Amino acid sequence: MAMKEEWGLILPVDPTVIPAPAAQLKAMQHWAASDKVSKSKVLEVHADVRYYPPAPNSLVTVACPECKTLVDPGWFEDAVEAAREKRYTKLVTEICCCRACVSLNELKVLRGHAPFGFARFAMSCRAPDPNISLANITLRELERIVGCKLRSVWQQRAVDE
Repeated sequence: MAMKEEWGLILPVDPTVIPAPAAQLKAMQHWAASDKVSKSKVLEVHADVRYYPPAPNSLVTVACPECKTLVDPGWFEDAVEAAREKRYTKLVTEICCCRACVSLNELKVLRGHAPFGFARFAMSCRAPDPNISLANITLRELERIVGCKLRSVWQQRAVDE
């Protein structure tokens, strides 16, 4: 039986950004000093953009950044799949509601729903303290260190017992 673990991720808002190695290390050290509850922290750097979904099989509920209309979850899943087929090199697509061209990374996650992101760089943490690790103040401090805007994503990952 597979158990699930909570992971917190911090991603650049711009999916192509990779902070300088020294800034990455300094940010990770700062995060580790701020959150002593978490089990482990990992830096990830990838050659290509990756999709960081919320918990598996969770419905992503988003709204169009242009007209604020709720986006059909099926459309979102299809758009992410189309982007995956292009190795996430093309995140801009025509949105179903108002036909505006928007980045999938700019869709607005509704309050109370799990956020997602696209990135080449991520800092991840197993079982983070939600009151410290992903709080706005910690994100702002980490933004100052790495020199770019950041977002947080919560994931559930299956682990074998």
